[in-house]
Amino acid sequence: MNAKQAFEKIGYTQVREDDDYIIYEKEIDGGADKKVVDFCDQLMNFRVSFESEMNTPSIDMELFKAITVQLAELGWVQ
Repeated sequence: MNAKQAFEKIGYTQVREDDDYIIYEKEIDGGADKKVVDFCDQLMNFRVSFESEMNTPSIDMELFKAITVQLAELGWVQ
């Protein structure tokens, strides 16, 4: 399973993929907010945030696994 499939399996949608960013989003709280996972290729970093940025989101094991697959595909980890 590739990273996009791993994210889709847990309810995320890929909303951007270009030379700079890969971004996945998932609606939460009945669509009142979105959980966002973005990967910045230029900085070689990623972050998990809420679109409203009011709280710090938790990362469950399924999300952690999807993030790990994406990091491997980007060549950031082995």
